Amino acid sequence: MGSVAAFNGVLSIAIAGLFGSYLLTTSLLLYRRCTGAIVVDNGSFETASTSDGKMRIRWGPWRVPGALGIANNIFAFIYVLFVFFFSFWPNIAEVTVENMNWSVLVTSLITIFAAIYYYVWAKNTYQGPVIDVDTLTAQSVYFDQVHHAESLIKS
Repeated sequence: MGSVAAFNGVLSIAIAGLFGSYLLTTSLLLYRRCTGAIVVDNGSFETASTSDGKMRIRWGPWRVPGALGIANNIFAFIYVLFVFFFSFWPNIAEVTVENMNWSVLVTSLITIFAAIYYYVWAKNTYQGPVIDVDTLTAQSVYFDQVHHAESLIKS
């Protein structure tokens, strides 16, 4: 019906794509975590920036704090890098042109094409997500009222 090598190549590309996206997000999260660019949400909508001028992001409702969180991110990064690297290897030791895992070539070409496309055209046209200012203002007023009510209850 079909080639075993082609099937393995398709699976390898799928695994590489999945773990490549994980590799990108874990590396960026680890970088932001180590540079202090993620702050605990205090309910206000004030923006802060890091020493290199980048915007700080806020933690969501759940996180692993401190050194344990950094260790978790380092472990996740190393594990994903390991799986990503070995997803391109062939299934058998006797490698020939017929059974070679060509997914590394396909993945590399797609990555190079995407990078060229971004730097030539998309970098200049991408506008980012639209932020509804009325919603942000309403949320800010709501959180101010909640914090004021909490302070009245405590006193």
